[in-house]
Amino acid sequence: MSEYVTIFSPIPWAQVGITFIQAFVLFWLLLGGLRLVGRRTFSEMGPQELILLLLISEATDLGITHGNAGFWGSVASIIALLLTVYGVNRIPVLQNKLECKAIVIKQGHQYHEAMLKAHQIQDEDLQRAARQYGVPLEAFESLTLEGDGRITGIINPLYFQGHPFKAT
Repeated sequence: MSEYVTIFSPIPWAQVGITFIQAFVLFWLLLGGLRLVGRRTFSEMGPQELILLLLISEATDLGITHGNAGFWGSVASIIALLLTVYGVNRIPVLQNKLECKAIVIKQGHQYHEAMLKAHQIQDEDLQRAARQYGVPLEAFESLTLEGDGRITGIINPLYFQGHPFKAT
């Protein structure tokens, strides 16, 4: 049985290197998986922020429990994750690939069914967005799924003819 590695132990470079690579690979694997799940699932934060929080907590746990890399493995994991997120946020090619662009899901009276299905948008999601604007769903000229998962819309100005707007 190997001895627990602390901050005062010699650095086990092989295990630390493996830990660094595993953290990097796990980040990209989880990011890809979360992208497949869809942006509506994580509407409050981006998938990379969620992954970072989850993996840092797990990496920190590695330093608390017994393991071959111990404390230094945790340090390597955290550095790998922070460098990866730093790179994603600083390298324009990666940033453009990972950035969620707004998608029009309704234009006029036409819903884009493929987009609704691909992003797991249910009728209840659309109804909730309409309630936030205080108008029925039919009042919207267009609806857009924003990059952060919110649904925003433009109300058809003709809707207000015969429907006086009352400020509250």
